[in-house]
Amino acid sequence: INTFACDSKDIDVLRRADDQLLAMDVFFAANRAAAHKFVCGHAPLFIKTAGEAKEYFNITPAYRARIIDAMRRNGVREYLAAHHHGHYEVTDAGITVLTQAATSFFVGKPAPLGYYVFTLSPDGTKREFVEVQAAETP
Repeated sequence: INTFACDSKDIDVLRRADDQLLAMDVFFAANRAAAHKFVCGHAPLFIKTAGEAKEYFNITPAYRARIIDAMRRNGVREYLAAHHHGHYEVTDAGITVLTQAATSFFVGKPAPLGYYVFTLSPDGTKREFVEVQAAETP
C-alpha cells in the first residue's frame, strides 16, 4: 500500500489513495479463507500504538484508522514495513507491525547486511534475520 499518498495535496493522488484502500478491501474480502494475510507498506502503521500522533516514521492517523478498519474487517493481523530503519515488532489494536532494518541507509547504529525470512505456519508468522558477509571488491 502506498503509505505516503494520503499526505499529498494533489486530488488525483488522494483519489488513488482511496482507490488502493478499496482495492485492498475487495482483495481481502475475496480471499477471506486464506490462512495468512498481511499488508505491506513502506511506512509503519504505527510505532507504539494505533492511536499515536503522526510523526516522521508512521502514517497519518486518519488514513491509519482506515487501513486498520479494513484489516480488522477482513481478519488481517499483520503489517510489514520498513522506513523505521530498525528491527521492530509491536502489537496494538489486534494488529502486529513488523519493521525491517535498512541495510543501505543507517539511522542510528548500523544494521548488518542481510535479509529476512518469513515463515508462515498455523502458529503465526516467524521472522528471522539472515546475516550475510559483504563481497570483497577485487
